[in-house]
Amino acid sequence: MRIVKGGIVKPKVKTAVAILDFDGTIIDSMPFLTRVATELLVNIYGMDEAQARSAYIKTCGLPFVKQIEMIRPGDKRNPLTVEIFERTKQEHILDFDLFPEVQEAIALMREHSVRVCVSSGNKEHLISRVLSDSGIEADLVMGYRDG
Repeated sequence: MRIVKGGIVKPKVKTAVAILDFDGTIIDSMPFLTRVATELLVNIYGMDEAQARSAYIKTCGLPFVKQIEMIRPGDKRNPLTVEIFERTKQEHILDFDLFPEVQEAIALMREHSVRVCVSSGNKEHLISRVLSDSGIEADLVMGYRDG
């Protein structure tokens, strides 16, 4: 199934499930998250801004706790950095707009009996809250859980 402006192009094979990424696909949060992570890497670790931005972008898709361990393995400042990043994200998660086509696209998928799943390195409760507040129904939300 491919969604195009004005409807769906039906494939030759029935689509049963669509798995959508959250940040950068459903909500326009990536510029903000990239800025926050870059600032933390520069201010806490003294990294060069271009290097910090590149390191964050290369590890995107993983929970931030995993990203920071890849970028700065074993650094004693990592827990504080993660705490600041996650708190900042949680404080601003409802500020981000959905991409304009998201609600219509998901509604079309559901009309065609396609199960909609949302996947993210974000914490699961944050994803569920944004979807709920936006009136988006997902069959499954897969996000990061502590532990």
